[in-house]
Amino acid sequence: MSERTRPIVTELERDRYARIAELQLGDKKILTPHFLTLTKNYYEFQNTLELTTETNAQNIRGGVVRLFDAKKIIGTRLADLTQSRMDAIGRYVEEAFRTFLDRTILVVDPATEYLFYERCLPRWSDDRTLPAPILEYARKCLSKKEELDSSEYPKWKEAYHTLFWNKLSKDAHSRNRMIGEIFDLELAYRSTILLPPVPVIRSKKLMEISILINEVSQAISAGRSAECASYFIIQQSILDDEELRDELVRYLSRTPTRIVVLKFKYLNLTDAGRVTHLASYESLLQQLSFLKEAAKDKVFVGLENGYQVFPFAVVAFDIVSTSMTGYDGDSAYGHGEYGSWFDPELMVHVPFEDLGKICRNNHNRLPCGHAMCERIDITSVDADSWNTSRRKHYVLTMNDYMTMIQKAIRDRKIELARDKLINSDISRLKKLIPRA
Repeated sequence: MSERTRPIVTELERDRYARIAELQLGDKKILTPHFLTLTKNYYEFQNTLELTTETNAQNIRGGVVRLFDAKKIIGTRLADLTQSRMDAIGRYVEEAFRTFLDRTILVVDPATEYLFYERCLPRWSDDRTLPAPILEYARKCLSKKEELDSSEYPKWKEAYHTLFWNKLSKDAHSRNRMIGEIFDLELAYRSTILLPPVPVIRSKKLMEISILINEVSQAISAGRSAECASYFIIQQSILDDEELRDELVRYLSRTPTRIVVLKFKYLNLTDAGRVTHLASYESLLQQLSFLKEAAKDKVFVGLENGYQVFPFAVVAFDIVSTSMTGYDGDSAYGHGEYGSWFDPELMVHVPFEDLGKICRNNHNRLPCGHAMCERIDITSVDADSWNTSRRKHYVLTMNDYMTMIQKAIRDRKIELARDKLINSDISRLKKLIPRA
């Protein structure tokens, strides 16, 4: 039986609803607010290794990898560690990975919402190390998709998804075995914390099942070497239901777990006109902020924050995360041959074809202070170099944002964070940050 690494959270500075804290997990320490990069393939993870081991950026020291991607992204690298690599490149890559594992926080996310969302469903059926109930579910869905009419399949899948989690929640043996197998996989891929396999919350029933799985997971995780978090995956509109929102907050206020992780699927509060939707999340952030102030030894983590990453890091979350491009949806938007560039001042993505106008008066250079960006000539850069650079630029910008928030807290001027949003192209998100 392994000794569990208990998180130690020490609040260092506070300015009203915002704080700086030190989070220690074993030998690993970070300051909050902090940013973790979600990487979706081998090459993005390599970029993350380079950023975390070759730069002095202190607020991006870690990453998130989805379980169905972990075998290709992490498993191959772990296998390389057991082999003798004599070439210089091999030794360099191996050392960077060792440094990453030793110094940074790695979260292996079960990402079980993709048992409902179609984009990654086929990936569940390819890995035989995954628990049998998940493999069987994925294969049945893929088979039914071939059999049923395209208008019938979504209705069938929605009902089957609810039935799957309902039956699993009542079958203690299968449920507990699946949770344990998921935890063992997460630890095998060197996850710093454990996340339970929970359904995406689309209804009150699925909220109840998520709470049950979280409670059971705490007992199952006993004896394992990492701390088990409370984990909820939230369909973006579900929190418009005040009753469900209050139920979630009540649970988080009474659970003894030290780490709370909330994932927001496809959340975009920048769309005009969604007043009720924005107000729901404003209420949630304030409630979480109160919880964080009352329970100073807890750490709150937000996954897939999208454009909300900055206000979420200010108000409610100690750790925030998005993909390496900043796009947390599953569409191909922004992922063309020359993908969009994230503008640090506008706080939105700018299509590559529009950058010519922006850079024309700057010797074809990007309006960015990162050394990497200053070297790019947008009239001659090739697509591969561009797409690598824009990804690294996005993560370095998140480091800049976290540093900016920390400075505002130390100076007792956290209202500057609201000003940052007011002067951006996502100014409506200023409502997520209290005025005082």
